[in-house]
Amino acid sequence: MRNYRISIRDTRTQELIDELTFSGPDDGFHVEVAMKVTDLPERSPLHGDALNMDDLRVGLNIRRHNIRYGRGSRPNRAIINGEPFRRGTKYHGDSQADAWMVPVVTTNYAGKLVHEDWFLADMGVAPYENSDGTGRFWNGQNYTLAVS
Repeated sequence: MRNYRISIRDTRTQELIDELTFSGPDDGFHVEVAMKVTDLPERSPLHGDALNMDDLRVGLNIRRHNIRYGRGSRPNRAIINGEPFRRGTKYHGDSQADAWMVPVVTTNYAGKLVHEDWFLADMGVAPYENSDGTGRFWNGQNYTLAVS
């Protein structure tokens, strides 16, 4: 038996994060290392002023941006007209997921007011949640800002 030590360092700062010491066979190990992010920032990483659920309130004017279409794209504008709520729904190919939604008033392409429920994860206001509880992740294209 031999003693082994694994050191985990931040590659940017070389700061030691943790060390693990254990015993094993004399001829060593075949090792696989996996890393998983278990916590998320409280806001979308796409914009420092992105809204999160704590920022939402009835009457708030919002603007949903999509980074895929660039600066020339027109953001979706709306006014929040109700409290966020959970609704079980068929959601991004998963089976029933308990997704967060918010009721809004917006205008359609004909200029008429419409009442809609928007998915908070699609807006970049809350992270997506896998239906099996295995993880959460932020929308990589949309974020939402308050309009002054």
